[in-house]
Amino acid sequence: MSNAKPHTPTPVAALLPHTGAMRLIDELLDYDQDSLRVALQVRDQAPFGDGHSRVPAYLGIEYMAQAIAVFSGLEMSALGLSPKIGLLIGARRYDSQIDHFVAGQRLSVGVRLVMRDETGICVFGCEIFDAAGASLARAEIKAYRPDDIHRFLLEDAAA
Repeated sequence: MSNAKPHTPTPVAALLPHTGAMRLIDELLDYDQDSLRVALQVRDQAPFGDGHSRVPAYLGIEYMAQAIAVFSGLEMSALGLSPKIGLLIGARRYDSQIDHFVAGQRLSVGVRLVMRDETGICVFGCEIFDAAGASLARAEIKAYRPDDIHRFLLEDAAA
């Protein structure tokens, strides 16, 4: 990451619209204009854990989506705005080297902005690493952050 800024004093909770058990990201590690890295500790809790210290590898898509939400939260914060709810439109080529994550495992998630259009649709290259830096999963995630999520959902429902 070129010109990466070190860990920011802004708590992740201030950058994510997620709360409680749905907030899966623990820490912002570093970021720049086009990318960031976050860290998390895998939790074996409802609704994601299986009760046997395992979390299905497909939850990696949500880890990636929340890392993107932190990226968005940083952009909003720079404008003096609160984080907004975004939508995960799709995940392409999710490739996981594992079947599950292990409770207590420390992971880092890197996201890099690949494309953003004038409507607000973005594509990010994402990758999950274990504590030793080995790649565990990767995907391309498409996301959209409407200006007003409530109006967007009402318009979508009326269509």
